[in-house]
Amino acid sequence: DDKHPPCPADRGDGRREGFAVQSIQRLGQQAGVLLAVIFGSMGEAGGTMTGSAAIAACKLGTPNFGAGVSMGMAVLVEIILTFLLVFAVFGTAVDKRAPKIGGFGIGLTVGVDILMGGPITGAAMNPARAFGPALASGVWSNHLIYWIGPVAGGFAAALANRLLQPAESD
Repeated sequence: DDKHPPCPADRGDGRREGFAVQSIQRLGQQAGVLLAVIFGSMGEAGGTMTGSAAIAACKLGTPNFGAGVSMGMAVLVEIILTFLLVFAVFGTAVDKRAPKIGGFGIGLTVGVDILMGGPITGAAMNPARAFGPALASGVWSNHLIYWIGPVAGGFAAALANRLLQPAESD
């Protein structure tokens, strides 16, 4: 057959695979086996957790406080997280003078907020982020914090943005 030169990856059904594709598939298989061994050995805390146990453990993503976090600390953390996020939105997406990096700047702020505040309060930063999972899971403990903090943080960011804007010339 002149159209198709001999190929060592001929599957016999007319389809052929390149060496790179075969190698990547083999590496993926080996990685899967390795992960199954690692997480399978962790028992209930690892890969062998059942679906219902996983849902019960995460309460459908409802944010909650970390160990030893008081209500006051949780409100303060949510205020700071939301302030940073809203201020990043004003500075990168709303301001006409800003470089057009809105998505990157906002996404970076969300990532940092989650890394910093996630273990403390769950890093909701938005009442809707707390309300939806709470409604679905029925877990409403400390829910008011996820309204007070973001509203206060958003208001503070809007005020700071207004105060830091240069006066417009006529």
